[in-house]
Amino acid sequence: MASLLPDKLFEARGQAPAPSKDFYQVLVTRSQVIFRWWKISLRSEFRESKPGEIKEAHEDFLDDPSLQKTILLLLSDIHRGRIQTSKHLPLEHVHSGATDGGRSCPGLV
Repeated sequence: MASLLPDKLFEARGQAPAPSKDFYQVLVTRSQVIFRWWKISLRSEFRESKPGEIKEAHEDFLDDPSLQKTILLLLSDIHRGRIQTSKHLPLEHVHSGATDGGRSCPGLV
């Protein structure tokens, strides 16, 4: 029997406040929580930075207070208008490029 719930249950995305140009996305599907970030910088030490992604099952997310805090901070900043929301993020360019296994979330924690 097909589920009545859509695959994408929740999505929030936005750009960090100036002077930062970083982008963030939180996506909740029926099976997992996905957090993505894109560090945008003209500084030479960040030019090789790749987008990052953390994917966790709902059960694992409930046991990960660090990721919960990161997402809570992001969502509260979006709610307060500190992060500009955008409908036009380059999602087709997203991949799991974090070299640290996706554990560092720049700019939020």
